[in-house]
Amino acid sequence: MVNKSVLRKLSNQELEGYLKEGNRFVPEAVQTAFEIMEERGRVFSEMEKTAVQQLIQHKKEEEEAKRSEEVETWKDHITEDPDAIRLYARMTIFVSSVLFSTIPGAILLALNLIRLKNTFLRFLRWYLASFFLYFRSTFWFLILILVPLPDTVPKLGS
Repeated sequence: MVNKSVLRKLSNQELEGYLKEGNRFVPEAVQTAFEIMEERGRVFSEMEKTAVQQLIQHKKEEEEAKRSEEVETWKDHITEDPDAIRLYARMTIFVSSVLFSTIPGAILLALNLIRLKNTFLRFLRWYLASFFLYFRSTFWFLILILVPLPDTVPKLGS
């Protein structure tokens, strides 16, 4: 939102800076500066008016392109390309890992890597998965088999 009262306090020379190509101001500020200068009696030629309108239009298009790019980023880079490889979204993998444990997340990630045919990562994944399963099974073996269970459960207060 552009505050007109702030722009009205600026001098004509400062407002001219709003109308120059390559400025950093939003299109609404450029439009407001143009209107204020017209109110103050500045006469613009048709060529200058056209240049200002093109500048405003160009800034609006840039703003819209930036906004649509941000929306696409939030959509996890959804594409309209029919030949694109269909992968599980990062958020899906993350949520399944948090809610159900790391194994479902690892499976979804592995499926993505298989679809991408990434051989190094596939090797690394199988190596890490086998190490994880070996470590996990060894851990449970040690816990369940080698750790003796007490014969009697101590009672409270005795």
